[in-house]
Amino acid sequence: MWGVVHQFEGKARKRYHDDAAEWVKEWIHYGCWLPNGKRLAFSDGRILVRCKTDQEWFWNIMPGQKYVRQFNVDGGDTCTWRAKKELHEICMRYDLYVND
Repeated sequence: MWGVVHQFEGKARKRYHDDAAEWVKEWIHYGCWLPNGKRLAFSDGRILVRCKTDQEWFWNIMPGQKYVRQFNVDGGDTCTWRAKKELHEICMRYDLYVND
C-alpha cells in the first residue's frame, strides 16, 4: 500500500532534482488538457511558459527555492520525493498525480 509518511515544506539548501517536473512535462506534451469547466489560471500559465523556456529551472530545485519533500512508502519500499512548491501546487490543483 502506498502512502505519505511525512511531508516537509521549506527552502532548499542545495540543488535537487524536481520530481514533479516529469508529471508537468507529460501534461504540457499532451496539450494541458483540463476537464470540462476547468480553466487554467493565468499565474499557472506563466509558470508553464517558464517550464518550456527555462529548462534549468524546470528540472532542478535550486538553493533558496521553496520546495516540498515527502517521505513515502510503497509496500516495503521507501523513497524521498521532492518538488518545487509551484509545480507541486499545479500538479495538485489540476490532478496531475492521478493515474488512470
